[in-house]
Amino acid sequence: MIVLEEKGLQYHSHLKSFENQDHKKPEILEINPRGQFPTFRHGNIKINESYAICEYLEDRFSGQGTPLKPKDIGERALMMQRMHEGNTLMSKFADAAFYTWRVPEAERNEATLKRHKEALTTEATLWNEYLKKGDGPFLAGKSFSLADVIVFPVLAFLFRMGLCEEKYKNLAEYYDHLKARPSIQKSWPPTWKDTPGSPSVVDGAHSSSSQRAEVVKPDCSGVTECQVNSEFNIITGKTSIGELFTTLDGFYLGFEEAFTRRTEYEGKHSKAKGHVTHSQLMFGPYGGLPVLLGQCF
Repeated sequence: MIVLEEKGLQYHSHLKSFENQDHKKPEILEINPRGQFPTFRHGNIKINESYAICEYLEDRFSGQGTPLKPKDIGERALMMQRMHEGNTLMSKFADAAFYTWRVPEAERNEATLKRHKEALTTEATLWNEYLKKGDGPFLAGKSFSLADVIVFPVLAFLFRMGLCEEKYKNLAEYYDHLKARPSIQKSWPPTWKDTPGSPSVVDGAHSSSSQRAEVVKPDCSGVTECQVNSEFNIITGKTSIGELFTTLDGFYLGFEEAFTRRTEYEGKHSKAKGHVTHSQLMFGPYGGLPVLLGQCF
């Protein structure tokens, strides 16, 4: 969705729900047999992977809107590297989150949890240094590119979950800089404008990173449908943990599957065990991920 906005393309956006099993409905499976989001259609062309969607749009409309691939081959190489390194950042977060959410507290191995947390903070430190030493305010230099499109949503999610802005000052400045872009505001998750984010609670106070997640108040008023050469359709997922950005919806399917299995377990054992649903875990009084990972991380 960020790329569509950066290229100035008008499109018809369908918000679907994993909890309602929309991803398993025939009309979705016809487009994407894997039953995953996002799913993109441009005329007769169907694309079901986030990176592929972003690259297709940039290649197809390279002369329109914001150029998202640098012309200089060296700068383009850096852009591609940062794009794909974003997978590592996601995986480090997923390792910590999956272990925390899926393994009941009584069964957790503290050494394993500590290892996952340290790997995540080490990865965040690496990205903080990239920005500190970089040749410009963006991940691949002086210009906004596909690297920012791909990686920013992951960082936004991490800050929402309690990543310490004091510890990662360059990432915090980058986050504040990018969240003001119109494309970011237009694609901001509808659920995020109404919820403050999972708090990092220290003596009853939210961390400033949790508060910063509330700042952007995007225009989420309904659906736009029109034509640009031919119709664009993009179907994005909306889950109980909040629709982030188009580039992460497919990633969220993995979270949703883990949540679903955990919720089924909770449904059977909640009265005896005191388990909570993933909606309560993320947005409810239980505090969310930072409490489990150890406050401002």
